[in-house]
Amino acid sequence: MQRVIIHNVGPVKDADIRLKKINVFIGPQSSGKSTVAKIIAFCSWLEKNKHELDESNLFANSVIDKMVSYHRMEGYLSGDSYIFYQGDNIAFAYNWPKGKAMPMEFEENDYNVSHLVEKEVLFFRLERLSNPKVLYIPAERNIVSVVPNLRKYDDSKDSLQSFIVDWFEAKRSFKKESALNLIDLGMRYYTDNDEDYIQIEEGKTIKLRNASSGLQSVTPLITVADYMSNGMYEQERPFSVEEQDVLNKLLHDLAVESSSTNDISDMKRRLTGFLQGKVYSHTQFVVEEPEQNLYPQEQYKLVEYLTSIINHGKQHRLTLTTHSPYIINFLNVLLRRRPEDYESYVSHDNLNVYLISDGHLTDMMMHNQAMTKWAVDTSVLNAAMEEIADEFERLV
Repeated sequence: MQRVIIHNVGPVKDADIRLKKINVFIGPQSSGKSTVAKIIAFCSWLEKNKHELDESNLFANSVIDKMVSYHRMEGYLSGDSYIFYQGDNIAFAYNWPKGKAMPMEFEENDYNVSHLVEKEVLFFRLERLSNPKVLYIPAERNIVSVVPNLRKYDDSKDSLQSFIVDWFEAKRSFKKESALNLIDLGMRYYTDNDEDYIQIEEGKTIKLRNASSGLQSVTPLITVADYMSNGMYEQERPFSVEEQDVLNKLLHDLAVESSSTNDISDMKRRLTGFLQGKVYSHTQFVVEEPEQNLYPQEQYKLVEYLTSIINHGKQHRLTLTTHSPYIINFLNVLLRRRPEDYESYVSHDNLNVYLISDGHLTDMMMHNQAMTKWAVDTSVLNAAMEEIADEFERLV
C-alpha cells in the first residue's frame, strides 16, 4: 500500500492519501491537482534500486531539490512544508516535524536507514517488492505532435524531456504494417522515417502535425501508454555492456568465491536484486488532463482504454488529474461493470476520487446503503451545472 502525506506544498495545505490502483484528482485551476500528482510520480520513482539511485548521483545532493527541478516546482516549498511517502520498497520523509511520530508501516528489521541531507531521510526495504517504470504524461504532451527536431530538446532533464524520450522509444513499435488503433476513433497511428501519420477510416493519410488538436493531444498519450503497459514487457531488453560486466562478476562470485551456505545465499540475493532492477514489475502512469481537446464521448473512450490497460496482466497503477465532470461521472459506469463482461471496469477497493479545493482534499467515494453499492459523489460537480440552469431560468 502506497501512502503520501503532504503539508503546505504549493497550494496543497493538507493531504493524507492511501493510494490505490486508480487515483483521480479533480478541482479548479491551480488547486493543487498537479502538485499531488508530481509528488506521487517522483516518490514512486524513488522505488528504484538503491544502487541505481547511487549511480545517478541522486544522493550527492538533496532529494527534494531533484523533485523541485525535475517537476518545475520552484517556490512551492516553505519552512513548514513537509512530505512523507511510503511505498513498496522505500519510505521517504522531508522536513518531518520534530516530535511528531513518523507513520512508518515497515517492520523495524525490514529496512535500512539512509540519512541524506538535513531535513531528509530515506528508508530502504532489505527485500525489494517491485520495480516500477514511472511514466509521467504532462499536459504539454502535444508538443511531440507539432514541433519538429524534438530529439534536440534539452531543458535540464525535466519531466517534459523525459516524456519526449519515452515518446521516441514507444513510437518505434508502430510502423505502417503495425499501426496503432486510436481508441475506436476509426483512425490509426504510425511512424515512418521519423514522421508521424494518422490513417483515417476512408483510407486517407495525414501527418499528425496537421491533424486536429484532439488527435495531437490523444495520440502521444495512447502511443506511450500502449507501449509502456504492454509492448515494453513483451520484448527482450538487451543488457548494456556495463550491466553485462556486473552480471558476469556476480555469477563469477557465486561460482568461485562462495564457500559457505551464507555466502551463496547472499550472492543469490544480490543477483536477484540486480535482475529485478533490470526488469520492470509494472508501470506507474501519471496523466495530466487526459480530456484535453476531446469531445465527451472521446473522453469516455479514453478512460475506458486507460482502465483496460491497467487491468491487463501487470499490476499497473494510474493517477489522473482532471477538470472534466464527464470523466468523474463515467467512473460510476465503470464501478457498475462486471469484470467478466468488460475489460474496462473498476472495483471501489481499487479507486480513489478526490476533490481538491482551498488546499484540502475531499473524498468523493460514497457508499449507497439502500443499493449496497459504492459510487462517486458527483453532487458538488452537478451543483455548478444547477447554478447555470437556475440563472437560465431566471433570465427566461
